[in-house]
Amino acid sequence: SHRQELPIPKPVNHQEKVAYVLAALDQTSLLEPSAQELFMLKLKRTWSQYKYRHTGEAKKQVYMPLGEEARALLDELAERADTPRYKVVEQLVREAHAKINDN
Repeated sequence: SHRQELPIPKPVNHQEKVAYVLAALDQTSLLEPSAQELFMLKLKRTWSQYKYRHTGEAKKQVYMPLGEEARALLDELAERADTPRYKVVEQLVREAHAKINDN
């Protein structure tokens, strides 16, 4: 038998969005167990990524060419502080900004 899809209106407010999501999750019970497990795994990963991006902790990658000497000095600073290079750069930027604002 051919299953016909019914058109479902898009939610227009928060309450409808919640109901829409819950109904969609209910429909996952119709999936094969392996497909259901894969769906839930992807949902968890997507949600974790969403939370991370919206916490303010997410880092935007910046390309910054450095000369060999500057890179070696940065590596040395990072090693002495036992911290990643990007944290050293962040701290140096904060300190330079604070110094400029103090003057």
